[in-house]
Amino acid sequence: MERTIKCACDKIIAIFIGDPKLRTICHCRDCRKANGGDDFQDLMFCNINQIKVVVPRDQLIEVPASEYKDECPRYFCKDCNTFIYGDVSQKDGRPMALIGPMSVLTPTLPNMKPSLHMYIQDKVMPALPNDGLPRVESLSKSPYGKELMSKL
Repeated sequence: MERTIKCACDKIIAIFIGDPKLRTICHCRDCRKANGGDDFQDLMFCNINQIKVVVPRDQLIEVPASEYKDECPRYFCKDCNTFIYGDVSQKDGRPMALIGPMSVLTPTLPNMKPSLHMYIQDKVMPALPNDGLPRVESLSKSPYGKELMSKL
């Protein structure tokens, strides 16, 4: 299935093909920074090849990896600054990307629930919701996170 990735000014920025591999609720500073300071970022991990950018590259702002602790460059709409996606492959060589927030995807994925809360040590919310999801400091350091990452 193809889905569109739209920004807040309703431009179609990219086409997303297939389904994401993982949906998470991220509390890290990088995701909050990319999303304008919200308490958390609802994002999805996918293969970078599932994202086909359809606007000219000059319509996107690339914020370089050096601006983020996780060393992943992020791409934003030039007109409205909506965070569209981040290129995780530049960090560790795996062809991964993250898409966020969930609201940029049309049609949405109502049946795909988040798998976990990650980077909970960076949270700004006084308390996390009582949603029963696992809570990890990072995907790469926790056993549960490592297991999920091995499936990506």
